[in-house]
Amino acid sequence: MITKTKVFLMITLLLVLYGCGKKEQKTQLQQPGEKIKLVYTYWGDTQEMAVVDKYVDAFEKSNPDIKIQKMHIAGQRYSDKFLTMCASGLGPDVFYIPPNDIVSYIDKGLLLELDDLIKNDKNFNMDDYLPGVFEPYKHNGKLYGVPRADQTLVIYFNKDLFDKSKLKYPDENWTWDDFFEICKKLTKDTDGDGKIDEYGYAIPICWWGFYLSIIQKGGQFFNKDLTKCLIDTPEVINILQWWQDFALKYKLSPILMGNQAGTHEMFYTGKVAMYPMG
Repeated sequence: MITKTKVFLMITLLLVLYGCGKKEQKTQLQQPGEKIKLVYTYWGDTQEMAVVDKYVDAFEKSNPDIKIQKMHIAGQRYSDKFLTMCASGLGPDVFYIPPNDIVSYIDKGLLLELDDLIKNDKNFNMDDYLPGVFEPYKHNGKLYGVPRADQTLVIYFNKDLFDKSKLKYPDENWTWDDFFEICKKLTKDTDGDGKIDEYGYAIPICWWGFYLSIIQKGGQFFNKDLTKCLIDTPEVINILQWWQDFALKYKLSPILMGNQAGTHEMFYTGKVAMYPMG
C-alpha cells in the first residue's frame, strides 16, 4: 500500500538542494518544539497548483513536525528565479527542475545525491515506478532526483474545426500522410485578406515537439550511452526537414519563435485545429 508520504514524494519531489554553488546556504537553527520548514518551488497552471496543495496537505498531516513553504514560480521565468535564489544563498530545499538541466545544476553543486537516502527509506520503493523513469535524473551512476509525474504525449483536436470542414475525427489508422493532408484542409484564410487565420497544427516550441516523430523514423538524439550526438544523421535530418517544410513551405503551422504560451493560446481560442500536449 502506498502511504501518503510516499504519494507526496512520487507526485511532487524532484530534487533536494545541496548548497547553491560556492555560496553557503543561509540556515536558521531549529528551536525545541519548532517545526522543520522546507521551501518547495514548483511551476504549473491552476490545476497543478491544486494538486500540489492536496499532496502538501497530505504530507504535512502525515509529518506534523514539518511545514512546507510552497512557492509557485511561472514556468517562463522559473530557471532564472531558481538560480537567483540559489546565488543569494536562499535556494529551495525541494524543487521542480527540467531533466535537461540536471547536469548543469550538478556541475554548479546544487543537487544532493539521493541514493543513500532512498536506500535507507523503508517507505520508498523504486519498483513502484514505471521502468526507465529515473534515468533522466541520473548522472555518472548517481541519482539526483525522482519524477514528479510521468505523462503520455497526445494530440488534442478541435472538434468544431473538424466539423466545420466536414472532416472525420482522427483515429488509430491515421498515417503521417493522412495527418499532412488533413492539416492542409484545416489551414485557412477565413476572411480573404491573404493571411492565414486557422492552422491545421501548431508545432510546439520545444524538443519533444519533434522527438516522437524522430524515433518513429528510427532516429535518436543521442546514442545509447549518451557519448555521441546523432542529430546530423539522415533519420533525424529528414524528419526535421519534414517539419521545416510543414511550417515554412506549406505554412500549416504558425511560427511563434520562443513563445510556447502563444501556441497554447491559439489552440484554446480555435485558431489551431490540433496541438500536442501531455
